[in-house]
Amino acid sequence: MSDGDKDDSVDPGKLAELYRLGALRSVHHPQRRSMMDQRRWVWLYLDQVELTVAAKNKIKAAYRFHGVLYGKEDVYSVEGSKPMLARLPSRSARCQLELLYHNLDQLMAERYRLSDRLNRTSRRHPVVKTFLEIPGYGPVHAMTFWVIVDTPWRFSTVRKLWTYAGLGLERNKSGLPKAGKPYSNGPVHLNWHYNRRLKNVAKGVATTTIGMGDNPFAQVFERLVARGTSPSNATLTVGRKALAVPWAMWKRGERYRSDLI
Repeated sequence: MSDGDKDDSVDPGKLAELYRLGALRSVHHPQRRSMMDQRRWVWLYLDQVELTVAAKNKIKAAYRFHGVLYGKEDVYSVEGSKPMLARLPSRSARCQLELLYHNLDQLMAERYRLSDRLNRTSRRHPVVKTFLEIPGYGPVHAMTFWVIVDTPWRFSTVRKLWTYAGLGLERNKSGLPKAGKPYSNGPVHLNWHYNRRLKNVAKGVATTTIGMGDNPFAQVFERLVARGTSPSNATLTVGRKALAVPWAMWKRGERYRSDLI
């Protein structure tokens, strides 16, 4: 309840009204405390990745601020940073960049530590271990899919899973029909409310497998493009399959087979 006054004496009445109207939405929570703990570790890793990317962007922004241009140079490694630091106009500017590099080194060290933990954990859980057999699924994608979905039975159909991941289609329409004419439908578009991290799993697996080439996901993409499907729509289809395959394996208790794709 995000609108109106927020008060302990007001909220119970609002909740009772929503309950009578049948407007309360169910929210899924893992039933096992261990799953909540694993989810927190995955979230910590993903947050650490975002902090690392932000730190790298700050370094490049600092070079641009001081008028130091860069192209394909690796400005983040020790070998690549030395000539870049030497091009800075003052000692003060070099001290500022060295501080940003020190911050990046700390973030990268923690990221690698969390990554090692996810690698070990992904091989201890039988379900996640089967996900690792799917092309494009590494420990991070497999663990993220596992902790978000929690149980395959929370989605009665694979289309509901796609909608939850922002890969479902919806249509908005409004207005009264004109005399003798039906309602005018709006354009079909991807749903706007979704789980961002689950969508990133689908996008990551699709991008990785399409770039790798020789795998069933890439073959689906190439076949669709050859039939005239736009590359963006073909990538969307591969992303949907990237979620449908582990969901079906999990629900049926099966191992990965290429014909599932």
